[in-house]
Amino acid sequence: MAKVNVGPKISIESADWLSEKFGTRNAGAAFAIEIFPSIFESTIGELRGRFEKAELGMILDVENNDLKEFLKGSPSPEIKNSVFQAFNLYPGVYEKRWKVDGKTLNKKLSSLSLFQEFCLKLWVCWYDESVGFDSYVVSMLLPGQDGFKALEPPKSKIL
Repeated sequence: MAKVNVGPKISIESADWLSEKFGTRNAGAAFAIEIFPSIFESTIGELRGRFEKAELGMILDVENNDLKEFLKGSPSPEIKNSVFQAFNLYPGVYEKRWKVDGKTLNKKLSSLSLFQEFCLKLWVCWYDESVGFDSYVVSMLLPGQDGFKALEPPKSKIL
């Protein structure tokens, strides 16, 4: 398999950690970058079928941002906190708009691992309105389905 060079800038702390765990930061970065697509797809597979269409709609509504905005800050998942905050700041509004049960959605989001929440955040960031809500969300409704095109980041949003 042909290889290409990439040169992301990372924090000193991350570089030190990669060096410590993998021998060199380049070896660690290469491993992390190579493994990410498969563990992302696997994790999205775990999330398929967990949420109702309306719940995903509310998540997309509350998390209305794109990948560039997400990566400007610290890449940490915020979906759970954003949804909790939306329910608290606007009691009944999101439940009525999306016809969701806030307690049920909060419980589902609370059950996610940190990495699952991070992958869901990326899925949200890659939402492309031109694809359409129904077409995009269907990929998350069917348990065990892999390889949906909607999960690939749109070319226009790649940094």
